[in-house]
Amino acid sequence: MVSGAGVTVKGSIEYAVAELNVPLIVILGHSGCGAVKAAMNHIEAKDSLPGAINGLVELIKPAVAQSKGAPGDVLENAIRKNMEIGVERLKELQPILAPRVNGGTVKVVGALYDLRAGVVTMVKTPT
Repeated sequence: MVSGAGVTVKGSIEYAVAELNVPLIVILGHSGCGAVKAAMNHIEAKDSLPGAINGLVELIKPAVAQSKGAPGDVLENAIRKNMEIGVERLKELQPILAPRVNGGTVKVVGALYDLRAGVVTMVKTPT
């Protein structure tokens, strides 16, 4: 979702890194994510949602597609994949983040938040 997030989100993250020297960015997925559910539902229905909701869902659809067929809960798999994609995209974000990630001064990690348990679990993402 990071690549399609627009200047407000990307600019805020870049400001945190460039101006505040933030060394760690956490991409946090959460259990039962409604946006991921919507993406799953609207892939099957082959329809679209109104307004900016559709743009959000379109950004998530690749995670749903890539997680399809994985063992386990389909929703939780898609949520995890969406978080992993976000981590990878943020690591590659030019011109501010990618050089700092590659230089070791900024780390981008993924985590999943279980809403019921109130627990955040750090997730090792593919490199």
